[in-house]
Amino acid sequence: MSTAIQRGLDTVTPVRPHSIAKSLAIGNPADGRYAARAVRNSGGWGTACREDAVLDGMAMLAESEGILSEPAGGVVVAGLRQLVEDGRIDRDETVVICITGNGLKTTELFHPGEGRRLHLSKARASEFDRALADAGRVPVVAG
Repeated sequence: MSTAIQRGLDTVTPVRPHSIAKSLAIGNPADGRYAARAVRNSGGWGTACREDAVLDGMAMLAESEGILSEPAGGVVVAGLRQLVEDGRIDRDETVVICITGNGLKTTELFHPGEGRRLHLSKARASEFDRALADAGRVPVVAG
């Protein structure tokens, strides 16, 4: 849909989405044309972000705010970051973002390895202590 917004189109071209942000991966949104029009008419904008930026956004939420978000929350942070970098949102502007999905729905993304920044610890004191000792390496979220 961000492509339709950026190109000023009233139609959204269906796609086959492949994303870790499954709650947002709607390849043919039923009301996409109305949403795109509403965004443009309100002075808003749409952007897309890379999968690694989604994971970075999730990690930033965990590190700075203590929020364990599902990938959609990472999309919001990554999209905001992109809009600031593109100059569509001023760096000093106050912005409110909504993070509504809990990361416990997507725990497969939190296993260590493959350069992942987040680690989900079992709710056991010994595991939490061990993870906390390694906290300089990865943020810890007890689950």
